Amino acid sequence: MVFVHPVWEYKHLVRQRLTEQPPEDADLNVLGADGWELVGMFVEADTLHFYLKRLVR
Repeated sequence: MVFVHPVWEYKHLVRQRLTEQPPEDADLNVLGADGWELVGMFVEADTLHFYLKRLVR
């Protein structure tokens, strides 16, 4: 058996807290159906950063 390291791709979503809504459940469900997994979130002043990853197929 040979172990192959997984290869990931990443997506960075940015939302302005004062003018934009965060992603809704339906938006996240579409991303999840496409294999994206939310792995982190960062708040910077008035900006929300969402980090997602998925395996490269």
